[in-house]
Amino acid sequence: MTTAQPLQAVLDQRGNQYGDFRHQAVLAQTLKNVVREHLEAQGVEVEPFQMESLDMILHKVARICNGNPNNVDSWQDIAGYATIAMIRSPEWIPEPETPVVKKRRA
Repeated sequence: MTTAQPLQAVLDQRGNQYGDFRHQAVLAQTLKNVVREHLEAQGVEVEPFQMESLDMILHKVARICNGNPNNVDSWQDIAGYATIAMIRSPEWIPEPETPVVKKRRA
């Protein structure tokens, strides 16, 4: 087995899950540009960790819109990046107990 064979299998799996990468990339960059332009037009300054979280969230949104919207991993990733930004916000006050979302059983 060559290196190209397992790599192609990964690429095929990702393509099946997230759709054509070229289309996903165009959508992700369009969303990111819109957000950046809006922030600039409104004079809103965000910290690098906030911008990176927004970028990753928009990347995941593009994957959802371009591929399988039922992929739980993408939704969990969005929640994770939002949480990362939230807990670093100077306005964040931790709650005594944060509820844990449990996976539904089919």
